[in-house]
Amino acid sequence: MEGILQRAQNIKEVIGDRIWSETIDNINKHIKQIIKNKELFIKVFGDDTKEVELEIFNNAVDAYVDLSSKGIYKIGISEEIIALLYEHSKYIFKSNNFFKEIQEKNEREKARSSLFYYWIEIIFLHEVAHFFRGHLEEMGVDKFFEFKMFKSQEMESDIFFYEIDADRYGGIFYAAIFFLSIPNLKNHLKINEKLLIERYLIEGTLLFFDYFNNLDKKINDVSYIDHSHPLQRMIFVLTAIQEAKNMKNELFDEYLLEEFEELVNQKHIQFITHMYKEQDIQKVYQEIIDKKYFEKYDKFLKNKGLK
Repeated sequence: MEGILQRAQNIKEVIGDRIWSETIDNINKHIKQIIKNKELFIKVFGDDTKEVELEIFNNAVDAYVDLSSKGIYKIGISEEIIALLYEHSKYIFKSNNFFKEIQEKNEREKARSSLFYYWIEIIFLHEVAHFFRGHLEEMGVDKFFEFKMFKSQEMESDIFFYEIDADRYGGIFYAAIFFLSIPNLKNHLKINEKLLIERYLIEGTLLFFDYFNNLDKKINDVSYIDHSHPLQRMIFVLTAIQEAKNMKNELFDEYLLEEFEELVNQKHIQFITHMYKEQDIQKVYQEIIDKKYFEKYDKFLKNKGLK
């Protein structure tokens, strides 16, 4: 953990005070716009009564949710997590030639910046889901850190299914916001809608979880885990994105659901085939099937009254 923490702090120094300050300001402004959109909270959670605020803290590689004494649901994201994702977005655009359709330097920087802020959004909305789905109350805690480690045999404890639930509803919320942002993206980048969906909503989400797969390995001992395997999380979140599309309300365009589902599945298979060994893929999928995670999750929701 100390090595990752130091690396993140070094990245902040390389970025420089001016750009770093602008980045943090932009994150705060962006999250405040999300918080103000009460309609989305109602559509996703059926509730807009919880007061949410963002706190950016430092000296940790972590994120947390906290119910303050004033009844405010506070979401914390560390500067170190932000710095690591900032650097990784740069790496993705430089070495992986992500969004190769955009060649002009300034336009590529706009595209990279958008990907980075979407990644911050995914973290924030995962934490939002913990609040609005009542996870802290169910766990009987006021504060919960995301990178808390659990022994492997505890994987199917309540926390495992709370994390699946947060991935699911955070994914639904993320998809809703993304589809609302498409008109601005099209004007900003001069890219058609289908390509934006492919690059950001699908491939960008896959790259996000791939990064945390590698980060988990560096932070945690192999005998400990804090979430389901990132490859599993890809499946859960992509399923949630399709679920959001299936809501068929005014949040989404007329992009055909069948075509969207086919595109998600195609891109997912292409990605994991390219990035992971075949046996790893088979192991992850087989584990989901063998352990009946979706069935157990459904039963968990019913038992907790969260269905």
